[in-house]
Amino acid sequence: MYCAYYRLSDEPFRVTPDPEFLFLADQYKEALAAIVYGIARRKGFVCITGEVGTGKTTILRSYLKSVEDQGLTFIYVFNPKVSFAVLMRTVLRDLGQSTEGDVPEMVERLHEHLIACYRANGTVVLFVDEAQNMPLETIENLRMLSNLETSTEKLIQIVLVGQPELDELLARPQLRQLRSRIVVRARLGPLTKADSLAYIRHRLNRVALDDRPIFSEGALALIVKQAAGIPRLINILCDAALITAFGYRLRPIPTKVVREVSRDTFGRPPSRLHRWAIAAVVLLALLGGGLGLWKSRSAGHSAANDPIADLIIATERMGAAMDKTPSPTKPAPKASPRPAAAASDRMEELADPAADLVRVVSPLPKPAAPDAAPPAVQPPAPPASPASVAVMAPAPTAAPSAAPAPVPPASTALAATASNPAVAAPPAPAPTVSAAPAIVAAAPAVRHNPAPPPAPIAAPRPAVQPPANVTAAAEGGAMPTPDSEENRRSVVVKAGDTLSKLSHDVYGLANSDLFGLLQHANPAITDIDRVYVGQVIAFPSLSDARPGEQEATLRKDQ
Repeated sequence: MYCAYYRLSDEPFRVTPDPEFLFLADQYKEALAAIVYGIARRKGFVCITGEVGTGKTTILRSYLKSVEDQGLTFIYVFNPKVSFAVLMRTVLRDLGQSTEGDVPEMVERLHEHLIACYRANGTVVLFVDEAQNMPLETIENLRMLSNLETSTEKLIQIVLVGQPELDELLARPQLRQLRSRIVVRARLGPLTKADSLAYIRHRLNRVALDDRPIFSEGALALIVKQAAGIPRLINILCDAALITAFGYRLRPIPTKVVREVSRDTFGRPPSRLHRWAIAAVVLLALLGGGLGLWKSRSAGHSAANDPIADLIIATERMGAAMDKTPSPTKPAPKASPRPAAAASDRMEELADPAADLVRVVSPLPKPAAPDAAPPAVQPPAPPASPASVAVMAPAPTAAPSAAPAPVPPASTALAATASNPAVAAPPAPAPTVSAAPAIVAAAPAVRHNPAPPPAPIAAPRPAVQPPANVTAAAEGGAMPTPDSEENRRSVVVKAGDTLSKLSHDVYGLANSDLFGLLQHANPAITDIDRVYVGQVIAFPSLSDARPGEQEATLRKDQ
């Protein structure tokens, strides 16, 4: 195609192993000399190895062409990935011998033919190309052929040509005997830069019809660099450059054409301009993002520095949360009604609109005996966390006793109610102090620490019957005073406390009778399995209980 334009008699850069273009660099001379010496001296085995495209087959074909008329018989095997039996049939067929029989018979027939050739001063050479693909068993059996020899010379010469994997194959322990019989070796590597330039000029000079340069110096240097000394890659790049430059009608071929065909052959790496364009795009994106962030911060600067605005925003968000989330209410325990005189004996928790965020229950004064001054209101306990504050007030009541007694008849209960109205029923619910100031104060903290969901509401326990000593007092006996220091002890619940643990700490025992007594003395305890941190529990004395009940309480614990 391009031969007429560039004044060439033939294509100089074919990728086929053409002996006409053999370039005898130093390493090629060494490999060719190894083949000639091993065959001429009947050394048996010759091994030639080299990387892909370094010219191994070209060396082999050049030797075969140079010794065609010297009485040598060649057997060329280009596909060695066969069994030893198939290899023997190939050898016998090329020698014109019969291929019948098994392997020992074929080996014997080959031996007879080799002796006949030796007597006629002939030499049989077996060339195995791409020998790295030969099966291990086949290459091991080649050693059997090397045993066909006279007392001084080998009857058959075997030349193994392959890639560096052939050296790895021969290095296996199973082939140590064969490896020891390889006398002549040669290895081919990439060409140097000087040899690469000489290789290109050698091929061009073989077909050039004039002296005008075909490649520029820059183009030749780039081809040498891209090919990395591999003759096959040099041929590919030079042939592609000739075709592309012919299309552009360029002579000599410039560097840009070689760069173009190099990208087509080895891929398209990003050029320097392409890399600078990518860097510019990334820089512009970063600058745009930074500018937008600066504008957004500038726009919200005044609002971000105003604490009143923050408080208003927090309050609005809290109000929206209160509108969306209904506050659960805890049902009060069912009990028979009491007179209004005992209304201060009970306290009921009322749901606040912000119960899921802040819950404050103020304590009420403890109930006192008749004609006694009301006690001072106890201050609420410190808040548990900035997001959720719950302070439970003590709820002491009357009627301390050692253990509950059986329910008295209706007539007895009515008589007790008539004689002592303070014992008849639990106190009525008391009003709850508003928690609005606490909600506003806790708003900044709630903004950053949302409160956990409210705990599940426990089902109310059945009403606890009053102890026997209370019933006895109603019938005319002496009723103990629960608020006196000698008959009552108050304990503040701490983290990790349970009613059973506190009962053990105070009484040294815990059982269901004591739990009933504590529930009667503390009506706020609706579930013996649930007490709250900061809750004040009144523990009445067991001295006022009847002796039989005290013994029953102690015996039940044991």
